Amino acid sequence: MAQRGSGCLLNTVSAAGILIQVDSVAYTFSKHAAVGLSEFLATKYGSMGPRSQFCAHKASRPP
Repeated sequence: MAQRGSGCLLNTVSAAGILIQVDSVAYTFSKHAAVGLSEFLATKYGSMGPRSQFCAHKASRPP
């Protein structure tokens, strides 16, 4: 994507990627890692054209 100068990498994470969940350390750690990777790639390659983003969905209770 950097050579082509365009493209988008989208990582889907849960709310655990931006919030803290004390009861599930491994799950929270992996989601934080996905967010960190997205931010790193956006910082490193964003000026060359490709985009790196993450989408954090939040679990909700049914009505």
